[in-house]
Amino acid sequence: MWWVAIPVAVIERPGAIASLQRSAELTRGRRWQVFGLIICFFLALIAALLLFAVLLFAVFFLVADANQTLLDQASALATWLLSALFMAIQAVLTAVSYYYLRVAKEGVGIEDIAAVFD
Repeated sequence: MWWVAIPVAVIERPGAIASLQRSAELTRGRRWQVFGLIICFFLALIAALLLFAVLLFAVFFLVADANQTLLDQASALATWLLSALFMAIQAVLTAVSYYYLRVAKEGVGIEDIAAVFD
């Protein structure tokens, strides 16, 4: 219900509580679809994290005699990059969801939404 509260706050600037209310209004009637989108996103995240963990353990076993500090640093960097990637994907997914919800509810075009940044 509050999936698009951040895009609402950035684009419409109604305030914190009003952004939550507006998000609830925009998602009304489509909450199961939004929930399904969130579930698919998190399943993809879990699959990517499992793949990452398997690859990380494979690297650790292949280079077991290597410098442990270097392996820890590489692991931390890879984890940070994966986190940044998924945060960016989530932000884009939320913004696109906001756009499509506005189009479905109000028939607003992209030009109208982008006009707030002029």
